[in-house]
Amino acid sequence: MNSIIETFEFTPTLTLVCALASAAIANADNRSPLGFFILGCIAPPLALLILAATRKDENNRTVFVNIINGRNAERPTKNDWMGLAFSLSMGVLVFGAIFYFS
Repeated sequence: MNSIIETFEFTPTLTLVCALASAAIANADNRSPLGFFILGCIAPPLALLILAATRKDENNRTVFVNIINGRNAERPTKNDWMGLAFSLSMGVLVFGAIFYFS
């Protein structure tokens, strides 16, 4: 049976797909597609996280959004960020355990 690391040996293809997806999302949201394509080539999860956690307001400024309650909800509160940090840390622990025991 293949381990998880061996299963994801197609990383260059996956990185390119994530970079193209980041560029497409950025273009649809009136942001720089080239900038997000380059960021997507370097760090695909970071590019997608930035696109998910920010939006342009009416003055064309980048603001953080409430990713727990949706892009059009009120600005995130301290509890929202603590919940997000807890969820991300649990995800890191679970995936770390999967990689460790595989």
